[in-house]
Amino acid sequence: MSFSGGVEFSETVDMVFHNVEYLLTVAAVKDDTLCVEVEQKSDGSRWRGDFTSRYIEDITAKTGNYKKYGVFVKMLLTAVTEESDSVFVDLLTYNDLELLKNRKLKGQAPAPSRNPPNNKRYLILTYAAEFDRVHYPLPLIFEESPDPESLKATIYRLRAELDARPKTGASHRGANLGADPADLRRLREENMDLKAEIRRLESGALGGGGGGSEQAQMEKKEVERELRLCRKERDLLAQKCEAREKELEQMEASFK
Repeated sequence: MSFSGGVEFSETVDMVFHNVEYLLTVAAVKDDTLCVEVEQKSDGSRWRGDFTSRYIEDITAKTGNYKKYGVFVKMLLTAVTEESDSVFVDLLTYNDLELLKNRKLKGQAPAPSRNPPNNKRYLILTYAAEFDRVHYPLPLIFEESPDPESLKATIYRLRAELDARPKTGASHRGANLGADPADLRRLREENMDLKAEIRRLESGALGGGGGGSEQAQMEKKEVERELRLCRKERDLLAQKCEAREKELEQMEASFK
């Protein structure tokens, strides 16, 4: 992941919104810009927003509960690290946000929306005071083609997960009759998720077209190399999963 202007701080946390796992990164750069990135762990989909200090202060003023940029950043960091019950975050789709707005109408007929559906996400920072609750929305744009640094970060995470999974499988294989069908189903589902994520990474890294600087071409080749390694490790995981399925079938047949 890349940030311009020099990073003052960067915090990445695992979070679950509406039963979906995400990686959430909050960073502040020296030119008073707040950067928010969200990655869906199951398929690698990414959303990002860059917000100037003026933008942040404007949206807080519109809520009637004005916050200076520095205070807002501290509130957001406190929320994502879950250090206080008075501030927390949620991640909403466009439809989720519309439903939330309609609830505030309290029975009034909602005005027809003129905005077409979009693939944005909205990170909602909520400040719960003693007698009031304020929502600060941060719109995040879907990244069709993430930059090479973001792709590399995702690939490294993917490889770390691949490295960890064979070890888990080995402990089950050593148990012989302890093979659990639920574990096999979980491995198959995880393998499908990995395949989907790698396909998306391939399309993002390899579909960017030609041209660009020499440095960009070198980064692209590096990403392609990492993707090839991921495919090999993914195939190895699939083979091990299939071997365990056959082993279980043989074990079940021996008891019949």
